[in-house]
Amino acid sequence: MKKLYLYYLIFLLTTIICGCQEQPNTEIIINKMETEQNLYKDAEEYTPYLAQEKWNEIVSGKDVTYVFDAEICIPDVNAYPIYEVLPSFFEFDKLDNIIRSLVPNPRIKIEEVDLLTKDQIRMEMDLIIQSINLVDKNHPEFSEEEKNNYLSSRNEDLAYMQELYNNAPEEIETREIKSTSEMRSETSTRTNVRVYNEQDNPELICEMNMTKGDNRVATFSIFPYKAYDIKLHTFVPIGEMPIPRIEMSKEVAAETAQAFVEYVGINNNYSLNCVYEDMAFYDGLVAVFTPSYSGIESTYAVPAILPYQSQDLEFFRIWPAEVVLVYLDSNYNICRFEWKYPARIGKMINANAELMSFDSVKEQIKKSIKLMSPDMPYWDGIEHRQIVIERIELGIMRVKRSGTSDAYILLPVWDCFGYLIDHYRSQEESEYRLNENNDAIIDENDGVGTFLTISALDGSIIDRKFGY
Repeated sequence: MKKLYLYYLIFLLTTIICGCQEQPNTEIIINKMETEQNLYKDAEEYTPYLAQEKWNEIVSGKDVTYVFDAEICIPDVNAYPIYEVLPSFFEFDKLDNIIRSLVPNPRIKIEEVDLLTKDQIRMEMDLIIQSINLVDKNHPEFSEEEKNNYLSSRNEDLAYMQELYNNAPEEIETREIKSTSEMRSETSTRTNVRVYNEQDNPELICEMNMTKGDNRVATFSIFPYKAYDIKLHTFVPIGEMPIPRIEMSKEVAAETAQAFVEYVGINNNYSLNCVYEDMAFYDGLVAVFTPSYSGIESTYAVPAILPYQSQDLEFFRIWPAEVVLVYLDSNYNICRFEWKYPARIGKMINANAELMSFDSVKEQIKKSIKLMSPDMPYWDGIEHRQIVIERIELGIMRVKRSGTSDAYILLPVWDCFGYLIDHYRSQEESEYRLNENNDAIIDENDGVGTFLTISALDGSIIDRKFGY
């Protein structure tokens, strides 16, 4: 009886506490089935979408201020159609053309690129032995302790390489192929090839991730042994980024990447979306190319990462937007190429969907952004935060359909791009370098971080991390 009474008391206290908490504004929570119904609403006329060029407004909160100092970006079209979008195989003739553009008369061999032969390992072992024998000559500055630590580390490396040598093959089994279409595997999720030039020297490693059962996660990557100079049409040493990092010109990177996609023959399918610094790629810049549908560009956006915000998404599976990524080193030469998540258009659902007016969009954004980036204290040291929205863009996004597990559409959406200004009490309490006002200006996604994505049909919030 006492146990039952205790359970009842806990339930009562929980109910009281929850009831006293501030409740979210349900006015802006749009049922996803309403969005589904709005897919079929036709606009009355085929005319350009009307919106102001700039939006300047400040929405004050207790701990967070939302600053809209935004350029409004609208596609130059008269209609916003909605299509089904379906997974697609790569256009293998285009992949073949990319390889042949970089390496004339290539020999393409499927092989385990991570595997080393006995001869290759022996060369590595000889270098280690040489470093041991020349330690006094190469490192005269070493103390006796430093020298012993160095020799101990090198001998451990040598023992590890000896173990690899004992198990390594004399030769790597290879199979020469004529086309990248032969890289498709019935069983493996990854196939690697080396591409050799006419002198039988390796120039590229190509990697394809594509399975028979699910090609939504298909990717094709090219990793040159050297960087490719698009002006000279030849391979050159990869430019290493110095520390501290130098400032690179995004305009030069954009011109170089554009010249590259034209040279390899995919410029008719993709247009340059943006150039930005990827935190995972220190050595240069990344140029992003996206497909367009009926003149509307697929929006490239990364969910804005707030410092200390959880990024654990390993249990969620989404189908990201199709992109082509061109990586440029510090000398503006191409050092990597990726083509991800190819798709094809299915049937048209609506030839000209009815969009919300821009006045309604603004009201919805002001309400919705507080849900995605709430007005609340964050952590010790920060006295106030500003979320500055500098660009609001109307584009399209691949979105999962309501009530389905694996059906997607291309939906018109609004994205709010911007950055943070966090005001700290002092420099000692911040991991960022503060300005004279103790402010940290944080743009971890370099202009492609979106703080909010909403449907252009009804304003319902779309979480880009999950794709719906």
